[in-house]
Amino acid sequence: MEMEPITVVAAIIEHRGRFLLLKRAPHKENAGLWEFPGGKVQPGESLQGAITREIKEEIGVGSTADRLLGTCEVKGLRLHGVEVVLDQPPIKNNLVDHTEFAWVKSDEFLRYPMTEAELVLINSLGRVLESEVEVTHINVWSVARMYGFVHAIIGVFLGFFVLATSFFSWLPFQGFRTALAVFLPFIYGVFGLFIGAMFAWFYNTVATVIGGMKMKLK
Repeated sequence: MEMEPITVVAAIIEHRGRFLLLKRAPHKENAGLWEFPGGKVQPGESLQGAITREIKEEIGVGSTADRLLGTCEVKGLRLHGVEVVLDQPPIKNNLVDHTEFAWVKSDEFLRYPMTEAELVLINSLGRVLESEVEVTHINVWSVARMYGFVHAIIGVFLGFFVLATSFFSWLPFQGFRTALAVFLPFIYGVFGLFIGAMFAWFYNTVATVIGGMKMKLK
């Protein structure tokens, strides 16, 4: 009678186009090989519950388990890859059964000696491991305000420069210099609003033209 495969979970943790791998400690089986965080699923335990428990035990941080990305079977193991988000970055001193960790791009996995199960899982996940970001629109008013604020600060410094230097002594009278210095922040602020709005408009136009496309993070 064929035995039921042992259910194992692996955490697929992505950050800025890179995935978290752990190196197995010398006292563990397959010592020195790299793998995704994870472990065996206990009786009555869900995949998400198992992966959050394993991450807490192995890395020492909390996490949130999301969707199931893929499943494979190899040598009596049924390995499930689950998407996971960490509550905080891993700390090397918190590692228990591993000696180090690394953030690795999907096209760099082969540089890290990995367990056979991990290699099969990576192959089954395929393009799921290619991190993508969709081109979206930005808020025109938010960008315009930011540019306006920055240019207003520049206007303040220019106003002090007008009052504090003799370079502008050719201006008709001191009162005019003072008025110019006072209004420079407003003038530059309006100019900044215009520049920011134009930048946001141009960006949104480009996003509209290539709408629906996604940019791959490599």
